[in-house]
Amino acid sequence: MIARDTEDVLEREALEEITSKHINSHRMELAHHNATEKVYLIYCGLVIIIVHFISTLLLLYGALMAHRVVKALRTESITNSLKAYNIKKPVLDNATRWNSAYLMLLSLIAAKPFCTDFGTTNKALFLTEKQREKISECVAALEPVKIATVIFQNEQLLPGDFYGAWLRCCLTVDNLNSPFAKDLHKAMKTRETQLFDNDALLSALYLDPRYMPIVCICIEKSTKRTELYCTQVN
Repeated sequence: MIARDTEDVLEREALEEITSKHINSHRMELAHHNATEKVYLIYCGLVIIIVHFISTLLLLYGALMAHRVVKALRTESITNSLKAYNIKKPVLDNATRWNSAYLMLLSLIAAKPFCTDFGTTNKALFLTEKQREKISECVAALEPVKIATVIFQNEQLLPGDFYGAWLRCCLTVDNLNSPFAKDLHKAMKTRETQLFDNDALLSALYLDPRYMPIVCICIEKSTKRTELYCTQVN
C-alpha cells in the first residue's frame, strides 16, 4: 500500500512538472506575440485555453496512468514487440506540440490489444476497464478541440472563422455526456467570457453576416443589464 502511494505521488509530481512546462512554454509565446501585434490577442487567448485543457486532463487519474503506460510502451524492448501487433510506437505528450495529450491517449487506445495480452504479467502496462473508459472519454472530448486548433493555426484565420470553429467546438463538447466533457465545457465557457470581451473581435463579427445576429443579441442583452444596474444604483 505504501509503495502504491509512493508511486502515485511520484506520478503526480512528474505530471505537475509536465503541466508546468506546458504553461511556461506557452507563456513565452504569449509574451512574444503581445509584444508584436494586437492581432495576436486572440491567438494568445487560445493558447491559454489549450494549456487549461491539458492541465485539466493531466489532473485526471486516467491520464496519469496513461502517461505511465505510454512511457513503458516506448521502451526499446516493448517497442520491438509492438511490431508483431502492427501497432505504431505510442506518442508521448510534449510541451511544445499542440494536441500532444490527445495524440498520446489516442495512441494508447490503439495499443489496447498489446496491453490486454501483456498487462497481467507486466504491471506497467496494466489498465483497469474503468481507466480505459476514462481515457476514451477524454479522447472523445478532446477530438473537437483538436479539430478546432488545426483551424486556429491557419495563418489566414479571420475573426469569423475563429468564432465559427470555437462555437462548433463548444457545441460538440457540450453534446457529450461524460464527466470530463462537462468539466471541459464549463472551463471553455468560463474562458469564453474573457476571450470575447474584446471590442476589436466583436466589431469584426458584427461585420460578418454569418454572426452579426448573434453579436446584436449579445449587445442588446449587455445594454439591458447596464440599464438595469444603473436603475438600481439610482
